[in-house]
Amino acid sequence: MSMSVEEKEERTEILIFGFIAGCMLPVLMFVCLFNLNRSIGTSMLPTIQDGDISVGYRVPPFGTIKNGSVICYNFNSSLGIMHRIIAIDTDDNGTYYVCKGDNNFVADPWKVRPAQVTEVIVLHEPVWAFILEAVLSCSVGGVVASFSVLRFYQRRCFQRTGR
Repeated sequence: MSMSVEEKEERTEILIFGFIAGCMLPVLMFVCLFNLNRSIGTSMLPTIQDGDISVGYRVPPFGTIKNGSVICYNFNSSLGIMHRIIAIDTDDNGTYYVCKGDNNFVADPWKVRPAQVTEVIVLHEPVWAFILEAVLSCSVGGVVASFSVLRFYQRRCFQRTGR
């Protein structure tokens, strides 16, 4: 029992689009769950160097934030601050974190509320971060380019077959 040309074309299209979807799924999962940050400043030396790219997971999908975690949080600016939690406490307004840069002598003078925390840093190796950034850039670009080529190829095939 042999397949007709139309069945082969349809099967090929399904395989190609399945491959593209399979390539896009890990990228979309990464983009939805993680952030890439480039550190600015020396407050986290020697742990995080100026210019390092850090990978952090977004807080809501995962569990609790622990004492000792390095977090990014917003405080009266559009730029996030990346410091380590040195204490967790509560007051009349609820839980708050006391944070401090590893290279700073004193803790930050403000209370960081859980709502201000944007992510918890899980990776801050410069070599891995640059590789990760390059792979993600290539993956996203590759998927977009592949989809464009396939759409062009699909249109040409359909024009030739009259569909």
